[in-house]
Amino acid sequence: MNEEQLVKIHRDPLDPWEPVHAAARIINNQVALYPRNHNSALAARQLDALTPFNRTLKRDEQAEDIQSFLWEFWEVVVKLSQAYDEFGIGDIAQTCIVEILEELQKIEAHEVVIWGRTSKFWGNLPIFGPVLTEFYVPPADGSCKITQLPAEVAQNIFGNITEQAVLLNLMVTCKHLKAPAEAVLWEFCNARGYAKLLSLAPDKQHYYKSKSSHSAYRRQVATSPSTIPSAGVALLLSVGEDHTTTVLEVIKAIGTKQELRSLSLAFRDIRIAIDNENFTPLKNLIQLEYFALAHVFVVQYRTTDDLLPLPKVAPLRRCRLHSPNIAAVDNFNLLATNHPMLQELLLFGQFNANCMSAQFSSLEELEVRSTDMPLMQSDADTVIQTLAAKLVSVAPKLKRFQSGPIDAATTEIRFDHRQNSIFCTCRHQWNDNVTFTI
Repeated sequence: MNEEQLVKIHRDPLDPWEPVHAAARIINNQVALYPRNHNSALAARQLDALTPFNRTLKRDEQAEDIQSFLWEFWEVVVKLSQAYDEFGIGDIAQTCIVEILEELQKIEAHEVVIWGRTSKFWGNLPIFGPVLTEFYVPPADGSCKITQLPAEVAQNIFGNITEQAVLLNLMVTCKHLKAPAEAVLWEFCNARGYAKLLSLAPDKQHYYKSKSSHSAYRRQVATSPSTIPSAGVALLLSVGEDHTTTVLEVIKAIGTKQELRSLSLAFRDIRIAIDNENFTPLKNLIQLEYFALAHVFVVQYRTTDDLLPLPKVAPLRRCRLHSPNIAAVDNFNLLATNHPMLQELLLFGQFNANCMSAQFSSLEELEVRSTDMPLMQSDADTVIQTLAAKLVSVAPKLKRFQSGPIDAATTEIRFDHRQNSIFCTCRHQWNDNVTFTI
């Protein structure tokens, strides 16, 4: 993969974050040398040198938050893996990456606090599971070895979860599994040593087509271990027809897991009508720190918090809400008021900066569909400066803002907080390099 192709895998291809881009180069170089001349141990040491613990900072540069570093690092690793699939070298590349990660796990561990829990860095590969769940899209034909799930793993996965660091992933279905339990496999691999799964005999490398009924999967949700204090759920529901009852039962089951710290609900193409009160069970999740919800439901009798089904006491730090129903201005005020520790927010709705009455005291990243300050070609540069000033007044610690279709931002602003000022770098559809100081 050449430099131009490598840059495209980043969250911001126009301005890739250098430590993570350096990590991408290191991995890419090893893949190019694999299997004869590579050195996984050397690559692991080079990657470790990029962490906030070890990296030499530039003048006036502050060490980044460890969670932010890990999220962007794993995001690049996952996107690299997908890109190699597209180039036709997925098997070789993924095997190489697995070996590098194994070497990373051997490096003397730092203890870090991730989402309120102590974890070993690199030993437990913290945040790897959630990133895999969120960003990995397996090939439609199931050709990627990493996501091919043997039957014995599918049958025993829930009984094998014992470590506190394990993120509990569930694949629930009503009629059939469209993408059989890849999220479960990802975390199983993360916790149990996934290299062993990659070395399975070819006759065992296949998708497990479940014949279980949707009620059996609901039972798995309801009976999954409740003694794991740091457990999370990544639940992807896929149905072939209208199964409102199943959706409601799953939400009820998840609502019984009061110890959850991480929850990702993706209901895919399920087009059903539900009442906003059906989200009420999720208000029991008083320890939730990461929440993601994606659906295309028709939510009846909508109120301002129908898509904020969370308790006020939840120590929420990251929130991603993607729904065509989000329209209420007060959603942002409610989030700012109820969750002052929120650091990252993606809300598929319009952000009305001029109407904000509450302040996001900890927010660093904000992604929205649109704002109440639309840009026109004639005055875009001026309006974006006004927008940036409004954003900082609402979120004084903001580092990055984008608006536009998800994953295809039309407007982006980056904030570099300096001692007595904030330096802004912006891009929009008519100018990709606007700079000014607030």
